[in-house]
Amino acid sequence: MKHQLVITDFEEVAVSLEEAESNVEAEHFKDCLSRCRDAIEIFIASVREKETGEKTDRHFATDLGKITKIGVFDVATQRLAQGIYSFLSVKGSHKYDAKKVTVYDAETSLKEAYSLLEMLLKRYSDFKKVRKTKRTQDSI
Repeated sequence: MKHQLVITDFEEVAVSLEEAESNVEAEHFKDCLSRCRDAIEIFIASVREKETGEKTDRHFATDLGKITKIGVFDVATQRLAQGIYSFLSVKGSHKYDAKKVTVYDAETSLKEAYSLLEMLLKRYSDFKKVRKTKRTQDSI
């Protein structure tokens, strides 16, 4: 998955995932959740910048809403992404007690982040293919 992110120009996302994995190994579970959240946030912000040409302040809900509105993702995918992101935001936040974040939370967060990013990358790739096909047909 990280290789796929790198070859599709999402290297910063892959770096965040690598850092998340390192944090689990170092037993910095809360930091793992933060890096998982960062990976998702960076992916969404990058897609927004690529597809709208707009700069982003990396405000997840705004970025996700904008790219859903233009058809990159459907509402169901948007809601799934928001749910996973919300979990990571609460458990990985500075206000949350680090002692309450377990290895199980960290491992689950990694699985969910990987699964979500795989889905988002696939849907984004499909969006780009459809758009490219449409442009080709329009030029004929």
